[in-house]
Amino acid sequence: MTTAHLPLSVHQVVKRELDLHKWFESEKAGMDVGKYAFRDWMQRFWDKFLRRRWLEHILGQVHWKELGSENFGICEHEFDNDPLAHEIVRLFIEGGNEGENLGIIMRAQDLGWPMERVFEILHTIDINTYRVVRQIQECLIREFAGLVSHP
Repeated sequence: MTTAHLPLSVHQVVKRELDLHKWFESEKAGMDVGKYAFRDWMQRFWDKFLRRRWLEHILGQVHWKELGSENFGICEHEFDNDPLAHEIVRLFIEGGNEGENLGIIMRAQDLGWPMERVFEILHTIDINTYRVVRQIQECLIREFAGLVSHP
């Protein structure tokens, strides 16, 4: 395993992002806004943050240990030089409605892409898996339980 593929920790990066957001929001408010900043970051940035980490992971760009070794770089092996796969990955990276499975399927139908291959690519990317990596979020919430009140 090369240095570039040594696993990094999503958990550590999130903690750093939370600290930066708390500092920034506290500076803007002129006081410590820890609880607010934590909730704000989780609501505004968590899903996009984790989605981007998932894509980095499956594309083989960054190995995130919490996302599993079995998924790391899966796209490198499965997609090689497949222009359709690269277009679908580009759509996922851009996000928005067209960067979701349904948006990609609708675009594929409109443009006459080979649907069997589209479904194979979507299955390989498995973008919905990043949504179920909630143990990371749950761990963060437990860790920051002193900052956050839960309903």
